Amino acid sequence: MWIAIDYGKVCVGLAVSGPCGLTTAPAGTLHYPGKTFLRGKSFIMVEAGVRNLLEERGGRLQGIVLGDPGEEDEGSRYLRVRIRALGALLARVFEVPVFYQDEAFSSREAEDGMKASGVRNRSSRLDAVAACVILRRFLDSGVAQF
Repeated sequence: MWIAIDYGKVCVGLAVSGPCGLTTAPAGTLHYPGKTFLRGKSFIMVEAGVRNLLEERGGRLQGIVLGDPGEEDEGSRYLRVRIRALGALLARVFEVPVFYQDEAFSSREAEDGMKASGVRNRSSRLDAVAACVILRRFLDSGVAQF
């Protein structure tokens, strides 16, 4: 199983792959209570979210994919630094490889896909579906080994 994380300033979207990497599924959204992101406690929350996924779904974690926002502006650069630090932590804690996948337009692609499928209340699912988009892009790249 691969886990993808769409790490943002407001919340974190999670997605998982099937055992052979043929499917991906949204696995929930973690919402920061208060100013958690600014206080740096978001890493602890993400680590706990990954642990919960592993307990719920079982199986072997093969790796983690984090969405990479690029360096288009100062906000993206700051977020990218945080994402790299989170990746280093997760690699150490879970002893798996961590990869970074371009997340450009993943939220837009997720929104368009949900709209076309008739999904209502899209805002509550957007980040998890965006994590699915990121994971699918990574799996389609052929880097993942099963």
